[in-house]
Amino acid sequence: MENDVILEVNGVGKNFTLHAQGGARLDVFQDVAFTLAPGDCLALAGPSGIGKSTLMRMIYGNFRCPLGEINLRHGDAVIDIARAHPHRILDIRRHTMGYVSQFLRVIPRVATLDVVMEPALAQGIPAGEARARAEVLLKQLRIPESLWPLSPVTFSGGEQQRVNLARGFAARYPLMLLDEPTASLDAENRETVVDMIRSARDQGTAIIGIFHDAQTRAKIVNRALDMSAFAVKAA
Repeated sequence: MENDVILEVNGVGKNFTLHAQGGARLDVFQDVAFTLAPGDCLALAGPSGIGKSTLMRMIYGNFRCPLGEINLRHGDAVIDIARAHPHRILDIRRHTMGYVSQFLRVIPRVATLDVVMEPALAQGIPAGEARARAEVLLKQLRIPESLWPLSPVTFSGGEQQRVNLARGFAARYPLMLLDEPTASLDAENRETVVDMIRSARDQGTAIIGIFHDAQTRAKIVNRALDMSAFAVKAA
């Protein structure tokens, strides 16, 4: 892998076995290939159901990668996510690759401020600095201070998404995966998120995102990958 590349996806394909339908196989995509450098923002494009979120979950290590390689620069090493040990995947998620999914998943009864601080603490950032980062992000994303001691499981969908974004940006990662990060946000908060993504890019973070809002996409993306090009044609 070239020195100026943080991620190299090569010949990646995905299929699912439908056990409830007699073991039928569903082929999703094949031969996906691209590279990503620091500061890139790549949009995964294409119609619903084409496999954008599936590819993102494969890169994050949530879905098995049966075909191809997903090579990630992790510190001084290059790791193939498709074949990495689960403990290595956890270390990668702690230090190298962040992921903001569409939905916030947290332990009930944990305060919002603690939820947002946790990724920074996991990177070894001192508690005071982690708390300061979390407070800045929560203010940026307009989460009232009165809600910080409360668990976000009781919040509205838009508030939960903003907490999820604050949590995702609280630690600094070389690579971030964003799955529809502005889907439940109003115009004002969308602009805030655009500014956050631009700032991360300016600091060298590489980003892969799914952005269904064309205006948002145009403001932050410098490359696009149309997943339709890799769809498996029905026989």
